[in-house]
Amino acid sequence: MYIDKKLYLQSMEGSPVNTLEIKTLIQNNLIDNISLESYFKGVEASYYYEV
Repeated sequence: MYIDKKLYLQSMEGSPVNTLEIKTLIQNNLIDNISLESYFKGVEASYYYEV
């Protein structure tokens, strides 16, 4: 799945006041099975959100 960078950052900014938006955004994009390759792709993608 893909989470839009702007939407993710907006929900992170609001999370100290209300965590529902970030929880919903992340929960709707979780998967049950993850390969090691997918895990590291996720780590790599997390750096994208920090820039």
